[in-house]
Amino acid sequence: MYHPHTASASGLAAALIGAIDLMSIRAAQNLVGWLHAGGNSAALVLVIFNWNMRAADPAAGVLLWGLTLTLVMAVGLLVTGWAGGHLVYVYTGWEPARLRIRLTPPEQ
Repeated sequence: MYHPHTASASGLAAALIGAIDLMSIRAAQNLVGWLHAGGNSAALVLVIFNWNMRAADPAAGVLLWGLTLTLVMAVGLLVTGWAGGHLVYVYTGWEPARLRIRLTPPEQ
């Protein structure tokens, strides 16, 4: 079963690693890096708030505010996911083709 402490612990672990990257990699110290960090931090706070709001009365917490918070988090995570991908592919120069992993079988 999903539990908010699991999300909080994994979110905080990711935030710690992300903060190390943000402070140590010069390319990450730009608007996109701060957008990624701030957006993910805001989403983590919203998850905790949303869970606490639903804990007392699960049915009452879903309609209107619960759905609204979930929608806001989903849109926010789409934006921060794009920002994180942008940091990896544009600022680090990493290319997935270098991994030499085939997702399809080779042609014969």
